[in-house]
Amino acid sequence: PGWIGTRQVMFMRALMAAGYRPGRRLLLIASQHRKPPPAWMRWRHISYRSTPTELLAALLSFRPDFLYGWVTPIRRMAEEVRQKGRKTFSPQAIITTAETLDEKTRDIIEETFSCSVYEIFGMTEMGAMSWECAAHSGLHVAEDLVITEYVAHELRTDMQRLVTTNLALRAMPFLRYDCGDLVVPVAESEDPCDCGRTFRRIRRVEGRLVDCVSLVDGRIFSPYELTLAMEQIAGIARYRLFQPRSERLEIHYVAYAGADSDVINHEIERIIGELLGANIQVSARQQDSIDPPEGSKFRVVQSCVNSGGSV
Repeated sequence: PGWIGTRQVMFMRALMAAGYRPGRRLLLIASQHRKPPPAWMRWRHISYRSTPTELLAALLSFRPDFLYGWVTPIRRMAEEVRQKGRKTFSPQAIITTAETLDEKTRDIIEETFSCSVYEIFGMTEMGAMSWECAAHSGLHVAEDLVITEYVAHELRTDMQRLVTTNLALRAMPFLRYDCGDLVVPVAESEDPCDCGRTFRRIRRVEGRLVDCVSLVDGRIFSPYELTLAMEQIAGIARYRLFQPRSERLEIHYVAYAGADSDVINHEIERIIGELLGANIQVSARQQDSIDPPEGSKFRVVQSCVNSGGSV
């Protein structure tokens, strides 16, 4: 069928792992397609650039069985419901993609829409190469179409660099493609997933190597480690960590109504400071919004420091 057809089949397989079946209603929050899907598919697209109010209106009018889309617009929609007490609708499942899904965001989406959240990890060059099943015990890798290799990181033994080879893309082969992501694979010695699938799994995606926080003493911290630390702090609705240079880390956050910004600032600087140590200055600042520029993906951690390393 060619790569385009194969990529569509990979996407369908990932959706079906979350319970989707052909003929069910599916609302997709993604790039706006020029040509709408045929009516018999019962798919409807809405742009990720839509406002939370517009997204909620689409959800309530279409009432999809499944909702698929970028993490940021789905989270913004959930926050709109929670903050303003808006009426909502609960699909059977919500499937996220394009951005890292941290546990706090997963919890907010599940609690708001009263359904399970599934994650798809993919890229243009490899398609939907890994996906979450109903067991929620990691992301299954499409080993029949993608070869994955896990290369040890020079400074960290607990996470590995993901290197992939596409077995279906023949017009422009990608061989041992270093996509820049750090992952924690499930050991081959562990029991198979309870769902019965035997494909290897990725326990979690730690984030992109370029978004690791690198210190002047050579230590590095993955986005996942930093989000775990941030989740200890009460009163924060959303946050973003930005490292402009090796010796400085800035945390921008949006607080819940009634939260004390002075207390939050102190807790951020204390907890993140204890994690990273004395070789970096940590500063926190409350903001009204930390949404990314229009058309951009939200990055929880963004570093301007080159982490280095090669395959």
